[in-house]
Amino acid sequence: MCLVAIFFLVGILWRIAVLPAWQLLIFVIILMGMEVVLRQKRLHRKETVSADTCMNHKEKKILYNVLIFALVTVALAMGYIRCNNESCIRMRCEPYMKEGADIQLQGEIYKKECKNQQLLFYLDQVILRVDGKQFSTHSTIVTFEDGDYPIGKTITINGSMKVPASATNDGNYDARAYYHSLNIDYLVQGESVFGVYGKTDWIAEKLWHLKEKLKENYKMIFPDRDAGILVTMLLGDKELLDQEAKQIYQQAGVSHILTISGLHLSLLGMAIYRLLRRRASFTIAGVVSSVVLGMYVCMVGAGISAKRAFIMFLLMVLGKMLGRTYDSLTGLSVAVLFLLWENPFLVFHAGFQFSVAAVLGATWVRADMERILSIGKCRWKKVWEALLASVAIQLMTLPLVAFYYYEIPMYAVLLNILVANMLSVILIFGITCGILGFVSVKLAGFAAAPLGLILHGITGMSSACLKLPGAVYLVGGLKIWRMIGYYMTLYLALLLLLRFRRTYEELKESAKKNTWISGKRMVRREDKDRLWNRGTVNVQREEKVRVWNRGTVNDPGEGKVRVWDVERFRWEKRRLQKRLFAAGILAVSIMQLLIMAPEKNQLLCAVLDVGQGDGIYLQPGENVHVFIDGGSSDVSKVGRYRMLPFLKYHRVTSIDYWFVSHYDSDHVSGLIQLLEEDYRVENLCLPYEEPDNENYQQLMKIAEKSGTKVVFFSAGSRLEIGSCNIRALLPDPNRSVDAGDANENCMVLYVTHPDGNMVFTGDAGAEDERWILSELASVKLLKVGHHGSKYSSSEEFLQVLSPEYAVISCSSTNRYGHPHQETLNRLEDAGAKVLRTDEVGAIEVLFQDDAVVIAEYGKKN
Repeated sequence: MCLVAIFFLVGILWRIAVLPAWQLLIFVIILMGMEVVLRQKRLHRKETVSADTCMNHKEKKILYNVLIFALVTVALAMGYIRCNNESCIRMRCEPYMKEGADIQLQGEIYKKECKNQQLLFYLDQVILRVDGKQFSTHSTIVTFEDGDYPIGKTITINGSMKVPASATNDGNYDARAYYHSLNIDYLVQGESVFGVYGKTDWIAEKLWHLKEKLKENYKMIFPDRDAGILVTMLLGDKELLDQEAKQIYQQAGVSHILTISGLHLSLLGMAIYRLLRRRASFTIAGVVSSVVLGMYVCMVGAGISAKRAFIMFLLMVLGKMLGRTYDSLTGLSVAVLFLLWENPFLVFHAGFQFSVAAVLGATWVRADMERILSIGKCRWKKVWEALLASVAIQLMTLPLVAFYYYEIPMYAVLLNILVANMLSVILIFGITCGILGFVSVKLAGFAAAPLGLILHGITGMSSACLKLPGAVYLVGGLKIWRMIGYYMTLYLALLLLLRFRRTYEELKESAKKNTWISGKRMVRREDKDRLWNRGTVNVQREEKVRVWNRGTVNDPGEGKVRVWDVERFRWEKRRLQKRLFAAGILAVSIMQLLIMAPEKNQLLCAVLDVGQGDGIYLQPGENVHVFIDGGSSDVSKVGRYRMLPFLKYHRVTSIDYWFVSHYDSDHVSGLIQLLEEDYRVENLCLPYEEPDNENYQQLMKIAEKSGTKVVFFSAGSRLEIGSCNIRALLPDPNRSVDAGDANENCMVLYVTHPDGNMVFTGDAGAEDERWILSELASVKLLKVGHHGSKYSSSEEFLQVLSPEYAVISCSSTNRYGHPHQETLNRLEDAGAKVLRTDEVGAIEVLFQDDAVVIAEYGKKN
């Protein structure tokens, strides 16, 4: 079953990646080779067949190989066909995916969810009508300003299409890829409903209302922060979750408790099953516990991890009802096949990947580690099992954590042991409080007291771990090949360590059998027989003789008897222990290098897409980082969601020099957010003092609090850093400007580099440009002033600069009409290639083969 699931997955990846046949063949050969190794390992543990049954055994082996080949071939083909069918549906409607397009839609509601104080309706069996065309599409999500409709009803609506946005900077959240992994191609803003019909799914609708009532109970019983955590943990609703608490849990490595995971369901399901087994049969206990758990999964939204855990629970209960043993890997394989058949694109969903990796860690890796360390007879067996389970899960999920979050929590292993033991108590008290809330809020408050202490304890431990030295290790963007190398190293290391352990155990068994001289005649205690080699034999009355050296014993009654070489056994034992230790250290070192070793960063400059604003990153030298401006007027929390992920992706732990052109919000709002979140900025370079400006006051206050040095950078100021010379052309203290216009006399930076010069003009206008003409020469890159306003980038200015590339940072929905057509015409006449962040996302200047290359993020991906 594991092979079937693996090859079904290979078929999906083959269709999505459109791999050449020879690459697919190599991949299949590797997988089949792994299966042969595993099969030989299983056969090695079995007893050898007798000569009479040898031929029958060979025939069975041939039949088994033929059956395996047929199964994997069918699985590979089915995975390809299933993914191809779903891809064809997507390709059919993709040409009509236009932001704001007027559409008509019909679909059946199968799920409801509250998010951002809006009610979201999930629709399947969707029929879309757009531009006079009608066709079936994948599921979609519809939002309304008001109105509620029951689950199970089919609705027909008019609305406007919303296309999920793709990531436009390195490290940013990709909403389009996320929804595609859920098999959702577009969203809909509902405007009017002109048809509601069909039967209501009363069970799902009642469970939805029960969930909402439980949420209200938690809000009344607990403080806001604790209520948000509990509602997220127990009901799968993140609407009330405090973002600060979420960030703490995520950085500490325990954010998995904030999702309805397999651990939640296994604890809840097994608690119900064992409780019923005290009074009922296997069948009754299994059926009732499965129904209750299934209703709970439906109530919390049937997330990916929840469905995977529920399928595995059903298989486990079915095995108990039929009197059969349950294998976790087989259960996982069945669950994976079911989920991928329903939606092949789940292979790219982070929740699916984490869920499968965690189960593999808790079953396969943990079991192998227990055999390697031989903890079966250990005195502290329970403690070791808990520790190894946590380590195994972390080993399997570590590359995923690094890939999605760009950082690794270093104390997550120990913290998860404590949190996992508390989770069962949280579930018991949490469910009890929710039910008691229907009877009396005050009564529920008594049960809530210990639960509040536990939640505060988890939050406190997570915060304390983050304050320890080296709590979070920044790894940056992780390449796919490094993840593959990590998992292959882990697999080979476990295989090699198990072989060493098995050889060691065989050596011990052989020593136990041969360390004693067997014979019919026993000798007296006082006698000692000399060995032909060296040493003596200690003789014990009425016992076999223990030997501590190699040779033979001259026994007159029995002749020469071979004696086991114990010294050789000790030497072999030490050699195997050294190999075991060396192999473990080597594997850990390779895996650590694959995940944590920094990659060479070729990035020189990046003009980020921050919407209507500016944000420019420079790397003038190795481990030297500079930023220019950083803000937006139309992107909320641009510092947290666009700038900080970019910096993490490129492994930038702090900024050496942060230049501010002027104090408008579209240039400093993100910087202020980063400083408030304790992101380290060594030097803050400001253009001039402006005590009456709120942003200036806030910058000065935060800089003083965080220990950031403030430097005023004006005309003539220079900074030699790395391979760059950064010189300020404005503001000029000798020039009189209008004090009411913040754009006048803003900071303009001229950057010289061996491979080409660059100019960053902030929001400088035509008058500012004329003032600095004598200081300029031709440049390779121009950051166009004032987001492409017609009052900037004058013809005279462009003639002097003669830029090869002109970058405009603006938003596609800005209300100013930037960039103006007059500016674009002037740039085109000057021979500059115009690059706009609203069209191509971030624009990056890269070093490649001793040359400078301009990369557009939209084309790079």
